[in-house]
Amino acid sequence: MKICVCVNPVPDFGENCILNDGIPDYDGINYYIDRFDMAAYQTALKLKKSHGFAVTVLAPENPLNEKCLKRIWALGADRCVWLKTVSDSINNIASVMSSYLKVNRYDLVLTGSYSSNFSTGGFGALLAENSDIPVISDVISVDFSTDGKYFVIRKKIQDHTVEEYKTDAKFLASVCAAENVINYPSAFNLLNCENHSIDFIEDITSSAECINCMPCSFHDISSDIAAALVEGTEGELALKLIKLIEKKELLLK
Repeated sequence: MKICVCVNPVPDFGENCILNDGIPDYDGINYYIDRFDMAAYQTALKLKKSHGFAVTVLAPENPLNEKCLKRIWALGADRCVWLKTVSDSINNIASVMSSYLKVNRYDLVLTGSYSSNFSTGGFGALLAENSDIPVISDVISVDFSTDGKYFVIRKKIQDHTVEEYKTDAKFLASVCAAENVINYPSAFNLLNCENHSIDFIEDITSSAECINCMPCSFHDISSDIAAALVEGTEGELALKLIKLIEKKELLLK
């Protein structure tokens, strides 16, 4: 089964932002995934770990957010896709993403319940309407039944209580919270994603599924890093790998 997580990377206008005549220098700005889109992504990774779902991350194309997307790709998604858009408007991004979703049918679509770049909670509903699939908003968890027949969705309602739903239909969940789990990328995923391009799709009608993150072999690595390739990477070792990759000191054959 397949999950698609729709994200919109956000520019970080924090203290490191450089201004030119009062206008942010976008070339020097870092991008990040806001906490709502990250909650949607964590929900997808949990389902992948427990049930083996294939996970695709979908985002509007922008070379400035490539580093951000590769970092979250390395956390466990099977594929990362850029879609060509004509503007940064919420309507255009929702329209292009929904066209992709119609061609590549997913069992579950996830997105954040609030979009920081649009300052609105309506992106999920707009995306679902354009994609002709039902939507459940303010979702706090999505699980899959042990018999593999239906999803179990927990939703927050206005009086702070939680309702539970079960469905076997394809749907979009607009996620507002997820388990607070710290995810570290494996060394294998870090190197794969750093050294492979994000799939760029300009013509939606020819966007058949494929996986661009191909197996690689490694050299110039110490024994502790080599061991991590098998067991996965956590904590200080993950940070060490990230620094080595950024300095181009960890290479591929």
